[in-house]
Amino acid sequence: MRQLNFTKTTIRVHIFIILSLICSVGYGQMRQIHLENTEGAEISRLCFYSQSEGYAAFRDWLGYTSDSGRTFTRKYITPANVNFNGYSPVNLTFGFQILGVKAFSQSELLTWGSYGLVPAILRSVDGGNTFTLVFHSQFNSQQLSTGITDMIFPQNSATGYAIDADRILKTTNRGLSWSVIRTVPGSFYTNLEGFDDFHIYAMSTSNNTLQYTDVAGLQWYYIHPGQIVPNGRITYAYFLNANLGWMSVYVDNDKQYFYKTINAGSSWTLQNNATATGFNADKFKFIDQNTGYALSGQNTVYKTGNSGATWEPLARDNQFTYLGYTHNDLQCWTADRIWAGGGQGLLELNTNASSSTIPQAYFNIDTTAAGLSVDLINFSLAGYSYQWFVNSQALATSYHTSYLHDIYRGPDTIRLVVSNGIYSDTTVKIQTFNAVPYPPPVISSFTPASGPAGTLVTIQGNFFAGVQSVSFGGIPAASFTVQSLTTISAIVGAGGNGAVSVTTPRGMAILAGFSMYPPPVIYSLSPLSGPVGSTLVITGNNFS
Repeated sequence: MRQLNFTKTTIRVHIFIILSLICSVGYGQMRQIHLENTEGAEISRLCFYSQSEGYAAFRDWLGYTSDSGRTFTRKYITPANVNFNGYSPVNLTFGFQILGVKAFSQSELLTWGSYGLVPAILRSVDGGNTFTLVFHSQFNSQQLSTGITDMIFPQNSATGYAIDADRILKTTNRGLSWSVIRTVPGSFYTNLEGFDDFHIYAMSTSNNTLQYTDVAGLQWYYIHPGQIVPNGRITYAYFLNANLGWMSVYVDNDKQYFYKTINAGSSWTLQNNATATGFNADKFKFIDQNTGYALSGQNTVYKTGNSGATWEPLARDNQFTYLGYTHNDLQCWTADRIWAGGGQGLLELNTNASSSTIPQAYFNIDTTAAGLSVDLINFSLAGYSYQWFVNSQALATSYHTSYLHDIYRGPDTIRLVVSNGIYSDTTVKIQTFNAVPYPPPVISSFTPASGPAGTLVTIQGNFFAGVQSVSFGGIPAASFTVQSLTTISAIVGAGGNGAVSVTTPRGMAILAGFSMYPPPVIYSLSPLSGPVGSTLVITGNNFS
């Protein structure tokens, strides 16, 4: 009976073996273009309306850029530059909490968040120099929940949508006014997506629901991740058109699933192998039916070219980390131009995102084959070089491989190294088995078969596990070394004629035939003196 019970440790080694200039040409590299010096000055949302111009929502200010995000002009929001538009009272104790920004142009923009956790939206038509409060409303006056958590204008038109903890809002005049089109108390909506003004998707990661409309909010439907996979919880969803969409789901922080639908969510197909290529995306976007980009891990952008079955990271030109902060937002302008921004104002730009990624080593262990055969199933992308190791011993360089497990061994350590010649990645998995106890030891031969004390004797046999003693003629060896399960090297001690024996916790092995040469003894010399050439007679014993 073999028991499957493994743990996985992934070690990523990014090694340049050619000039980094060459790598930057061939690899989609995320380049750091902005970083704040102020602790906690994180970016929550990005909104570029051209390849060079746009806004970023920082924690304490809005930033306008005309150089793709390398530098920002700060736009602060204070009581002095906000027209409160008749809304009263407005809690100004902590000012306006910025959670996001939507820019139509340099001059026209919206920013969302809260005043004292009351959902609020500000509008500016002069490039963020002054603002007008266009929405300030709380669903339950007795319960402070969140501010406005997300906003989208799917076609960059007059129609837009926003969410707070309990409601979905809509505007048809570019945010000048807003109306509540759906109220579901306690939904805690977190994200919005949509590809046109009619198809809108509202997510709640805390309440584990995906709600959508295909009629501009007149009617809404539910998709429950727990019905797709038992106990599944949503992390994000994205639809490219009315029928084609994807969803990232996890179960108990262990298994990570990536699903795809081609019929508007009526049914979902698992894209990845949750054990081998489990992938948990905090946010992702697809630019066509195969190619997508995602935020996962710390400050890392991943790419898939097979509709979510396999994800690999884009290279970075930096290793910046700050505590547990990571990227919060991802904007894909084209297949080659993407931004990612987050903690401490880190902003990364990639202008070659459609090129190669860093290889990842993904595999599963299959112990269901007959006998002791263990199949190693590779889920890495094709076209790389592969090296398999079992218990530190080289096994194969093929894509898939297999080996025979030693029934007397408990865990096997299996390692796969995947390389493209520039970067390599290693995944290690430990496969445990119910080991069969070793039988008693067996001695098949030893050499030499005779010798005096101090002779090195090599003992061959099997099951030399946990060897406790080695003896020659019943007398312990001066020392011994277990070279392997089949070989022992021993030094003859005082010794005696008879059998060689090896003792383990499982028993004793004995093989007769060792002859001990005692040390020589001299009794007398005759003559005691003489000239050169004289014959000397030595009398004694054990001169053989």
